[in-house]
Amino acid sequence: MVAVDRRRDRPARICIGLRPDGDRVFGTIAGAAFAAVVLAVFGSGLPVACAAALALSVAVLTAPKLYAFSVVGITGSALLASCIGTADTVLPALRLLDTVIGAGVAIVFGYLLWPDSRRLPTTARLDAALPAIRAYLDEAIEQPERRVDWQTRRDDAYRQAHLLRAETEAATTELPPVSSVAISRIPVAVESEELVDAITALAASTESGRDVTPERDRIEQRLRLLESLPIHSDD
Repeated sequence: MVAVDRRRDRPARICIGLRPDGDRVFGTIAGAAFAAVVLAVFGSGLPVACAAALALSVAVLTAPKLYAFSVVGITGSALLASCIGTADTVLPALRLLDTVIGAGVAIVFGYLLWPDSRRLPTTARLDAALPAIRAYLDEAIEQPERRVDWQTRRDDAYRQAHLLRAETEAATTELPPVSSVAISRIPVAVESEELVDAITALAASTESGRDVTPERDRIEQRLRLLESLPIHSDD
């Protein structure tokens, strides 16, 4: 474990919080509160070492699925590590206050004043996925011998659709209003993936020589509906 210098406590906690999401900010505060309680009760010695080891174990076991618990463990173990050998001369409550101040600074500068903090992350927006899906559709309706860059178009469409869904789901852990926007956009991300699958089926029908006009029209209608949506959350 790495000891935490009291003089660097607040900057360290500000760095943990930037750029904040709900799990990170509240996990940091909860970890500091846990450390403050342990230090107030035991001061130093073996109980503090056991608590630090327990916190670190929680961080390892819960990352990356339960990110908030992982942050609790990381913060708690880091704060307790410096007090294993000798009792902390700084009141535990003051360490907790430092963490709250650091989280407040992170929220102000990493969220309230951060550019685009109220918008979905760039990778969770539609401006990359939709052109890739459109290009894939344009290739899919052509006969195989007339397709210019089929493999690249298909790979790009699948990659962008999967990335859109993954990043949209990840954005649900951000602070409001980004999290609420991300939740509302999950059906859009799912539709993007399903649309790519539908285009793949359309391409197979085209290759077999079937009349794909009705199927193509349905896909075109679904794609135009997605293209009519705003790219940014506040557009």
